[in-house]
Amino acid sequence: MRGVQVTLSEVAYALRSCEYLVSELREVERSLEQVSEVDPLQDAMLETAADQAAGSLKHQLDHAARVAEHWQRQIGDVLG
Repeated sequence: MRGVQVTLSEVAYALRSCEYLVSELREVERSLEQVSEVDPLQDAMLETAADQAAGSLKHQLDHAARVAEHWQRQIGDVLG
């Protein structure tokens, strides 16, 4: 049952990676919740950084979700 064990190991790795991502996003959130004021230049820079990071994250997360859905379909096909 090596295939099962390999699959479970890969799923565990992906879950740990997701947990790490959530932890990092919470840190970003905490950093910004403490901000009371920013000057216009800082505000523009934060907006630019947010647009870039969010765009990249959204694209990669959407792709990862599609991969996971495909993987689940493959497992269903194999196990019937």
